[in-house]
Amino acid sequence: MILYSANDSGGANLILHHLLRSTTLEKSLAVLSGPAMKVATDLGIAFQKNQNIIDWKTVELLIAGSSYPKPPKLHDKLLKKAQNIDVLTVGVLDGWENFSIRWPLALPDQIWVMDRYAFDLAREQYPSTEIHQTKNYYLEFLKENISKVGAMKNYQGKVLYLDSPRRSRFDEAGAIHKNNCICPILRTIKKYLDPTSISVRRHALTNPQKCVERQNSELHNCKIEISRSVHLYQNLQDSNVIVGKPSYALFAAKELGYECYATDQLDSRSSPKFVELPFDLRSTS
Repeated sequence: MILYSANDSGGANLILHHLLRSTTLEKSLAVLSGPAMKVATDLGIAFQKNQNIIDWKTVELLIAGSSYPKPPKLHDKLLKKAQNIDVLTVGVLDGWENFSIRWPLALPDQIWVMDRYAFDLAREQYPSTEIHQTKNYYLEFLKENISKVGAMKNYQGKVLYLDSPRRSRFDEAGAIHKNNCICPILRTIKKYLDPTSISVRRHALTNPQKCVERQNSELHNCKIEISRSVHLYQNLQDSNVIVGKPSYALFAAKELGYECYATDQLDSRSSPKFVELPFDLRSTS
């Protein structure tokens, strides 16, 4: 049996889409926690929340996400358990930052990445670990579902903002609210891109409602709303310009040919580079 485990939505998208394309789907078990459970529900994948149901005698391979070390997530604990009983383990990386602290309890036997940037970073960070760049089934899923609705229509002036808890220089410019204030970003999008509407795709760890309400009352001729769409492709097919903090979702939009702007760049030498949203402190205050 192949055991899949994830917590955060980014890694879950990569891991669970791999599960869906697996030829051994009937011999697989997903044990999930956190935002990964919503991803699985949206995809129609059955999963378990209780690790005590696992029959470790039947597990041949564990494919697990990665996370930050405080506190250790479910998949970190499963990774440690699997290695203690000599089960082959695979860790999936879904970004380009903080590689050195992704697996605090045990380093997997193999690391899977989905792009050349992560491959170079992982090879540099983990020189003694087997690194594989595997097929990106999540990106294929996005491509297929966008193509199903036909060619993109001309949604001129519709901007999609991909919210994220990751801090950028815009966060330093005007922290009106304590948690993840995006008001400076929304004002800058309005100033430089002059959209008719901005759709905010919220992250599982953010709540942009106050910022959206504030900017709707301040900005003219631009409607701002929080998207209710479940899948990223649903947002993309209704937009023609994508803005966000450097994330896998922004990378996917860029790979799909969208006009993309980032609030800043990643620090890693080997990481995707984006066109930056013009930053002017005077325009964000």
